[in-house]
Amino acid sequence: MVARLTDGRRCGDCDAHAVARCGRCNAPVCRRHQPRLGQRCGGCEADWADDLPVRRMLQRLFAPPAFVLAGGASFLFMMPVLIALPFSIGAPLVATLAALVGFGASVGTYRLVERAARAQFLREHARALPVARVVRGRTHHRQLPART
Repeated sequence: MVARLTDGRRCGDCDAHAVARCGRCNAPVCRRHQPRLGQRCGGCEADWADDLPVRRMLQRLFAPPAFVLAGGASFLFMMPVLIALPFSIGAPLVATLAALVGFGASVGTYRLVERAARAQFLREHARALPVARVVRGRTHHRQLPART
């Protein structure tokens, strides 16, 4: 992903009187557009906003299994309560508690995906790779037979 620098979130002073650089795209920014801690320049934050549908899709992909697994496990662990109480009291109680645990697990999954994506976004940087080096190997390569 390359940050958009022409989206109007930078001014002429950003190039002329830069005081910092964005940690992700390495674009110069002036004091007025300098990103706060935990944020990036306007172009990079626009990229983050553009990726919202992808994050929502991932959240909707992982939340239902978390709901089912957590709700099912809590239902299994509360089975003795279901057996000990009369059915008319135990069944609604256990079902309600299992649904609440499942809901909590799905909300936690939503938050986990959002936090992990934000952490990954903030870790991205535009630092160049190190200069490539030529490594000379041994000259004892196997000779291919000559074609006739």
